[in-house]
Amino acid sequence: MWQCIEYKSAAIEQFRKGDLLQRVIDDVSSEAANAAEMKAAASGNPLILMQVQLASDLRKLEALYSQHQRGQHRMRDRLKYLASAESRLDRVEADYAENIRIRDFSTRTVTEKGKEKILVELVHEGKVLGDKDGEKMRDILVGGIKEVTRNSSAKVLFGTYRGFKMTIIRSLGLSSYDGFRIILQGAGDQQFQPDNLRYSFDDKLSLSGLFQRVDNFLGKGLDEAVARQRENVRQEIAEMETVKAALGKEFPQQEELNLTRENHSAVMRELQRMQDDANYVSTWTPKTSLADGQPTTAEAPQPQENSAAVESPAKQPEKQYYKLKYGEGEGRTEYLVTNQHNGTIRDRYMLHRTYFSEHVGSLGQGMYEDGQWHSTSSAPRGVHLKRFETAEEALGVAREDAARRGLKETPPAEAAAPVSALNGATFRERLARAGFRPTGSDFYGKNEHSKTMDAGDGGIFQMRIFQTADNQTGLHVQYEKYNMIDGSRTVNAQFGTLDEALEFVGAYQTPAERPAAPMPEETHVRGMVFSSRPRVR
Repeated sequence: MWQCIEYKSAAIEQFRKGDLLQRVIDDVSSEAANAAEMKAAASGNPLILMQVQLASDLRKLEALYSQHQRGQHRMRDRLKYLASAESRLDRVEADYAENIRIRDFSTRTVTEKGKEKILVELVHEGKVLGDKDGEKMRDILVGGIKEVTRNSSAKVLFGTYRGFKMTIIRSLGLSSYDGFRIILQGAGDQQFQPDNLRYSFDDKLSLSGLFQRVDNFLGKGLDEAVARQRENVRQEIAEMETVKAALGKEFPQQEELNLTRENHSAVMRELQRMQDDANYVSTWTPKTSLADGQPTTAEAPQPQENSAAVESPAKQPEKQYYKLKYGEGEGRTEYLVTNQHNGTIRDRYMLHRTYFSEHVGSLGQGMYEDGQWHSTSSAPRGVHLKRFETAEEALGVAREDAARRGLKETPPAEAAAPVSALNGATFRERLARAGFRPTGSDFYGKNEHSKTMDAGDGGIFQMRIFQTADNQTGLHVQYEKYNMIDGSRTVNAQFGTLDEALEFVGAYQTPAERPAAPMPEETHVRGMVFSSRPRVR
């Protein structure tokens, strides 16, 4: 029965998540995981429960391994792009020099009252239009605005000013923003979209103001654009060294993955032998390292019939882990102290360090017996992870390492410690104040609460906060519009504290009812008045 429930729950959950790229779903807090554990418990065979745990660990490690492989492919592609940074900068510098030459060559000035003034000369269809041709220039601009209003993909040439082509395009922004903008085209078909040349249909514009904005951009914007390119190239060159160092590294948990694969295969063989032979008694125990030998069935000690007493096995220690966080987002470093290694609980603690980078991914290392940080692939042969007697000792080493690297510890978001302490009314009351209501279901985790928020674009966010099996605060965010789920905007995250989860949810805050943008009866565009606001057909 429990096996049937497991299969059904796993299929239903995969369908609900709607992730076509994920072929195997593994969520320890889901009903499928609970059903698997219940199946093992109901059988009375500890090997079945062990097989369930190993299978869960194996799926996680296989997913991490696939992620590592994809990260290596991304880094190779990224390295090819970064290698061309200097050549791209050379082209940018050449275009910048040519743009300056075109601007200076095509600019005429006059001196009025002791001040130098730039003459307004717009070249349209081979004719030069000056200050006396203001009406004609207005007609050309209004005609272009009407065209991009009728056809939002249209591009209308306004003319050439100071050697740069000015093209009118439609500009659609967030919420109720609607208007047009003017782009400038310089040397090498290089296009610029200055922010000061973006207009709403509600704006009142003048020709003199328009050309003044263009002059401002040509005076400072070209220098600012090339300065940004130079800074980007400097950062890309620095990033290239980091990518080179990370490229080609083996999967940090390769040894753990190989061990879990072997243990899972071994426990499946034992279960098959027990199924084939009803009198077979398994003495198999999982390996703790790949070097460990496993006694065969013939070598295993047999129980004595006249034994006076049988000692009960010692109680296994519980899994424990402690995390120290330094920094936020890109470039942050985290230290993890845990007594779990290769899927088994140990009586000592190991120390791991992980660096997070947007382009490289996560780079993990462990503290080894030689006092150095190594990844699984770079660790010297015969040197193992250092085991600390207490978690406090390992945390002290982590803090010393962070101090040497000049890192500043990120304080926890809430003083009250673990999420498990919020099982009672406090957890529910705080969620109630944040607008969450109990769902009456434990599909995602314990104490599941939900909330619906307006996305501001006709869609909604369905949010669920719950407690995970490892005493973390889980968050599931699902975006829906017209009864359709957008999987690209689905978020599944875990937080150490409830405050962190609620702070993350706060970023989604959107007014339930946004006031409609005013619809003016008349729209003024550079001195011209339209009888009604242009609309998209």
